[in-house]
Amino acid sequence: MRLTMGTQITKYLLYCREQKLLSMNSLRAYRIDFFQFVEFLRSRKLEDIHAAEVKKDDLSVYIKGLLQKYSTRTCKRKIASIKAFFNYLEYEDIIEVNPFRKIRVKFKEPQRLPKTMTSNEVETILRSLYIKNKKGISKYKELDYWRNITCVELLFSSGMRVGELCNLRVDSIDLQAKTVRIIGKGDKERIIYLASADAIEALRKYAALRNALYPDAKFFFTRNNGQRYCEDSVRKLVHCLGAEILQRRITPHMFRHTFASLLLGNNVDIKVIQELLGHSSIATTQIYLHLTTGRLKAILKEHHPRCAMNIRLQYIL
Repeated sequence: MRLTMGTQITKYLLYCREQKLLSMNSLRAYRIDFFQFVEFLRSRKLEDIHAAEVKKDDLSVYIKGLLQKYSTRTCKRKIASIKAFFNYLEYEDIIEVNPFRKIRVKFKEPQRLPKTMTSNEVETILRSLYIKNKKGISKYKELDYWRNITCVELLFSSGMRVGELCNLRVDSIDLQAKTVRIIGKGDKERIIYLASADAIEALRKYAALRNALYPDAKFFFTRNNGQRYCEDSVRKLVHCLGAEILQRRITPHMFRHTFASLLLGNNVDIKVIQELLGHSSIATTQIYLHLTTGRLKAILKEHHPRCAMNIRLQYIL
């Protein structure tokens, strides 16, 4: 039976979900990438094509179009999605020749340093959240109040990703042990100790309110109907805080970057930070080394041997 490209992609996505155990976010990104690829094939009059009929020239034209439209990082991800699909087809003997075998794409990706906040900026945001008047508000508004505080406290206290935050289950938080269990990329689990007494107290207050209103909630953070609080809601909250309090754009991920860079600036070992962030490779964590120029400056001023040499310019002139 001759399967069309669309059917082959559907089977591959099922394989990614059930065998590779990819996250919903990864599957969503794959679907978008495959939809764009199929649309490209249709533009070349190849709507019902079998994967075995896709040629090197087709892929070359597709990749060239991506490079003209998207950033280098986005292109790498989209190409990797399609390449993984053809590798799967080859492994399953659905195609005999993998057209990616003869394609070499070199990327020169500019290194962008993560955007961070200062410790004072984070403190300003937290102070502003706490001092908002909650007297006389409804129990649902009070839940919103503590949820907003707790979201920001956790983002900064743990360095977790926004998806990890929203997917926290009720039993992910251990208030007695002061820990949060995070399920990261690839279903990797890590446990973070929450060192801030204020953050723990905010968690207690929010959890008590949520339990009273939604005792059957499965997720730790909920909307005002007991359902899971979504990533877009957290992004909207953080964007508003940045605009109102700091007068600049901030994102949830900036709390993660700030968490890492401030710890590194306080002489925390980079391998510890790697574990806290849930990075598979320390190479990913090392980008934060570039953010600690202030600490390096202070070290050089204090310890560089040239600073101890008492040589005055006027002695020479």
